[in-house]
Amino acid sequence: MPARILISAAVAALALASAFVLAAPAASDVATDPPGDHSRVDGDSTPDAASPQDVASGGHTTSFVPIAPCRLVDTANATAGNLKSDARRDFRVSGTAGFSAQGGKSTGCGIPASATAITASVTATKVTTSGSLGVWARGTAAPNTTALLVTKGSASLDSQTVAVTASGISVQPRGARMRLVIDATGYYEPAIYGVFGAEGNAYASSRLSLYSAGGSGDYTLLADSNISSCAVLVSSWGGYQGSGYGSGTFAYVTITSQTGAPVNAYFQASIVC
Repeated sequence: MPARILISAAVAALALASAFVLAAPAASDVATDPPGDHSRVDGDSTPDAASPQDVASGGHTTSFVPIAPCRLVDTANATAGNLKSDARRDFRVSGTAGFSAQGGKSTGCGIPASATAITASVTATKVTTSGSLGVWARGTAAPNTTALLVTKGSASLDSQTVAVTASGISVQPRGARMRLVIDATGYYEPAIYGVFGAEGNAYASSRLSLYSAGGSGDYTLLADSNISSCAVLVSSWGGYQGSGYGSGTFAYVTITSQTGAPVNAYFQASIVC
């Protein structure tokens, strides 16, 4: 069996955080009593130290999004042609342009730049001699592992979970020339969440930032993608209540006291799509 580049959601997020994902700090890095006005009502209770992975995102730092099989690469239709032995080739994964040149769907497969890994069917045909194929996240070191073993004259097919960066993936045949076809079937991306102070200052966040703090318990958050169809889950500390909704790339959050009065207070928000 070929060794696979199998990467769990958590490992994929961790492995590529340095490239393009804002990593959430550990529990010890989240302030327990930050400076500033924690609340503008009496009886304020500041939150205990908490990891945003466990609190805001429900324990999940990545989520999997399945998609209908979509062609990313077909070297038979690519400008550069089929793969040459021991020559690296780079391919796009996210975005909406540049895919025709690599034999893929002209408008792309709807994979966002925030994706940390994809699931895909990887097929090699027209293999000139027995060898292997390496696949890895573009811009990172090539691994010693093999994604696919190939045999002369036969087709090799395997389902893979492959780490990606915003710039895509790299592939390299070892010892053989071949036609390569990659059909994406899904992707992993970091969860959208944040832990914010009473003035809107972020103590931990991923793909979510403060856009404005309107005062009297109203906050506007900015996500890196359209969240109109997503649920905005909000909670607070000290008995305060939180609610929110998404529109476009904005999340509108309101914090109230137990009596329903608006109040500025700590809150955590998680976007679930």
